[in-house]
Amino acid sequence: MTVDTSSNSGYVDRLTPEQERNLVVLTKGLPSLLSSNSFAQNDFLLWGVDLSSLSSEGAVASRKQNVILLKFLRARSFDVEKASTMLIDCLKWRKDFKVANLDTEDHPSYLKKCGIVAGRDKHGNPVTYNFYGGMDMQEVFGGTDGPEKFIRWRIWLMEAAIKALDFESGIEHVMQVHDYDGASLRRDAVVKASTQKIIKLFQDYYPEFLPAKLFVNVPKVMEVMYGLFSAFSDPATRAKFNMVGHGRTRYTLLQHLDVVQLPTRYGGFLDLGVESTEASKFTVRSGERIEIRKVISETEDESSREGSKPRANAPKKIQWAVCSDWSDMTIRISFTPSTAAGQTPPTESTSVAASQSSSTSLQNGVEVELAAPYSCTFKVPFGSGILNVKVPGEVALSLEAPAGFLFSSESHVACFLRNAK
Repeated sequence: MTVDTSSNSGYVDRLTPEQERNLVVLTKGLPSLLSSNSFAQNDFLLWGVDLSSLSSEGAVASRKQNVILLKFLRARSFDVEKASTMLIDCLKWRKDFKVANLDTEDHPSYLKKCGIVAGRDKHGNPVTYNFYGGMDMQEVFGGTDGPEKFIRWRIWLMEAAIKALDFESGIEHVMQVHDYDGASLRRDAVVKASTQKIIKLFQDYYPEFLPAKLFVNVPKVMEVMYGLFSAFSDPATRAKFNMVGHGRTRYTLLQHLDVVQLPTRYGGFLDLGVESTEASKFTVRSGERIEIRKVISETEDESSREGSKPRANAPKKIQWAVCSDWSDMTIRISFTPSTAAGQTPPTESTSVAASQSSSTSLQNGVEVELAAPYSCTFKVPFGSGILNVKVPGEVALSLEAPAGFLFSSESHVACFLRNAK
């Protein structure tokens, strides 16, 4: 019987009476279903959850086992017969595909730049990134075994993300980001066939893992076409799939991920090792300026370090970073040395002030050594860098939102100014 799975029902602790009955029916039918197929003991290990105990009559499923079974039931609208078939087919495929061997296989090094597992979305789900722009199609798909190696690597990437799940606490999805920055729209038959095969494998053998699938940095024509067709799709599909061009990529990613979980290639702080508590977050209105200050009361004395030679005025490294969903936020980094020995340094503070004009531009990511007054400004949506401060003083990081009716009324900004680790 097919059960209505509208709203958020169908999960552990969120089952309708009929869904719960169908889960019991599926569980009770597993002993005969599993015994009628030629499975070894290790074939029952599915995404880190051992299902072997469910092959015994009268077995009671654990919470983790129920999470797995419910994935198959939701994927088949709680039709027990179809869900049972899907589960058995999945176990058979994993055995034939030798999924258990993927971790020990020597995947080609050139595939490492094609995708990563990095960070988590706002619900705690791990995120996979697939990069198509830097992919050498001949290198990846050339030769008789090129497509098969790519497919096995792509399944390995998914399995790596699944290992970061926690079925016990309800973290059971993997968010996907597909980045088309620099990718060609032209694909030959081999590439298309490999892509279609991967999609089918995910549909058939990885049920109910996808909370959101983002296509970012797509060419304008793809974004426009998606906008036209998505208008006719159902709300549930539109909520999971999103296709955006270069101008909306960072903004869209920040709707799903906290800035500290977003890779630096998109302007986030993930690769900088920043904790969520270290990043200051603001909502800035058009024309406003935010400023964060950090007092450097003394520079490091390396003579106090064990095994190091004495060195006067060793630089103290200060790390800074900014991420905004505005395209031309003005970022200004400055340093003011203390003017006299014994002077009381300014107090660390954060303030919002009226808009001020900017000065010279600065290449993003520059590392500079400071012993005198310093100030540089540049207009980018995000930036980061290191300041090697040689004398006591104050570092200021200011963020200025553009003014004018053409800009959004407010922007979300995250930044930090800290001692480099």
